[in-house]
Amino acid sequence: MTGLVVDLLLLALPLVVAAVAGRVTERRHLRALGEREHDCRDVLVTTLRELPGAPPEGPRPRLIVAEVVLATDALTTFWAAIRRRFGGRLERHQRLLERARREATLRVVEEARRAGYGAVSNLRLTILDIGGRADERPASRVAVLAAGTACAAAADPARAAALDDVRAPEPLPGAPRPVL
Repeated sequence: MTGLVVDLLLLALPLVVAAVAGRVTERRHLRALGEREHDCRDVLVTTLRELPGAPPEGPRPRLIVAEVVLATDALTTFWAAIRRRFGGRLERHQRLLERARREATLRVVEEARRAGYGAVSNLRLTILDIGGRADERPASRVAVLAAGTACAAAADPARAAALDDVRAPEPLPGAPRPVL
């Protein structure tokens, strides 16, 4: 009997370590994203084709492209397959997609900022499932391609300061809860 318990503990230990390591890595990435987004809050980002009121002087608009590929760990993929059999939301995969979208957008904004632009217009995101097939299993890897036009606009510290005072809206009932 004790041999069976030891075998089960030896099987469970790597699963627990993998789960904890995955959670820690995800939270660390989300924290870093939040800090980087806070640093870039003075850059205006919009999906409009043209930036209204853009000054005619300054650098010429430039296309900026960024790509991000993120993957889940094997344990998350395994639990998602089980969850899919019984039904329910794949929250880990939703968070993976959200992290990839935020990272790709942030890379475009950071590149525009480094090049001396104060705004990104016409931001477009393309999401590719590169790890799963819709009819068989959930995606374990996702690629997000972000493209936007860097525009000449003065970085607005007053806008950034005003954004510090804005509270995030409350999530809708049934929406996934924030991780942090």
